[in-house]
Amino acid sequence: MFTVLFPSFYVVQYMNKQCGGKVNDPYMVTPYNTLDDFTKNMVLIIEEQNTNSICKTYLGNPVLTVNILFFLNVSVLFWVIGLIQRTFWLIDPYWTLLPVLIGHFYRQHPLANPTPSLQANLAMVLVYIWASRLTYSYFRREEWKFGQREDWRYTKMSQDFGSLWYIVSFFAVGVAQQPLLVGVSLPLCAVHISTSNNNAWAMNDNVNYLVFALCVCAIHIAESSDTTLQNFMLVNEKRVNEGKKKISILRNGLWKYSRHPNYFGEISFWTLYSSFAFLNGSGWMVIGTVLNTLCLLTVTFMTEGKMLREWPKDRVKSYKKYQREVSMIVPWPWIGGDETEAEGKEE
Repeated sequence: MFTVLFPSFYVVQYMNKQCGGKVNDPYMVTPYNTLDDFTKNMVLIIEEQNTNSICKTYLGNPVLTVNILFFLNVSVLFWVIGLIQRTFWLIDPYWTLLPVLIGHFYRQHPLANPTPSLQANLAMVLVYIWASRLTYSYFRREEWKFGQREDWRYTKMSQDFGSLWYIVSFFAVGVAQQPLLVGVSLPLCAVHISTSNNNAWAMNDNVNYLVFALCVCAIHIAESSDTTLQNFMLVNEKRVNEGKKKISILRNGLWKYSRHPNYFGEISFWTLYSSFAFLNGSGWMVIGTVLNTLCLLTVTFMTEGKMLREWPKDRVKSYKKYQREVSMIVPWPWIGGDETEAEGKEE
């Protein structure tokens, strides 16, 4: 599991060796402050195919370099591994690691400040906290086993597409992850490789500490929600083993006010995290957060649709009542329902 990214590690070391001495060459380094500048820079690099192309890409557009490495080492290689193993479980645990690795790519880049700023350090600490929480939550759910199972959405798509899944999976599993993971990690480029002089707010310690504190609160919301859900599932498992009926609906903790408080915590974290990009004058880098939010909202509808299709009729009835009374994402004061259902109603 931990060796699949060695190709990227090797390539980065090679580029550092070949290109590290060219950081002061104006031909190699072209600053970009807006999405339009970034796009023009990328197109220019792609069109100019010559002996300097590798260094011009690495030094002139670190984000493009990350995308190339991600495509080859994750989108393509993970897809091939998934086809060989006949399961695409590997992408899930790497979801928790890739933003950290991308952060270190920007941190070690020749154009990065050799003495990282307070903001850069806080941003890296946050992504480590986020990754640790999500890794713990993932393996707790998988009963501390590697390759226990793949995401149910991939399993369903493989059944729906049949033999076409060999091709569709490349886009659904491999390529689809790239704009999300590279996108949410864009603020890490902004804090380490600043391309704007408009960074007075970025140097304000109080502002950075405030963003850090709010991000930690968002992580806590996600972790607390996942823990409540895990405990709910364990209680129901115990009840089934004892010959008792399951508690049909979870309405404890934040689940009393939101049907998906864990997603609310995740969306809140990346939204707040994108503030680091804004503070450095790179507001266009919020695009990754927007894509991630849209993805989580889509997953929410898919998850609820799956429950309503597969659950027993009595439980579906209870959940529809829960849908009418409780906000989907943003925690909102509980509207109605009786005290019994608030604590969990038996089937």
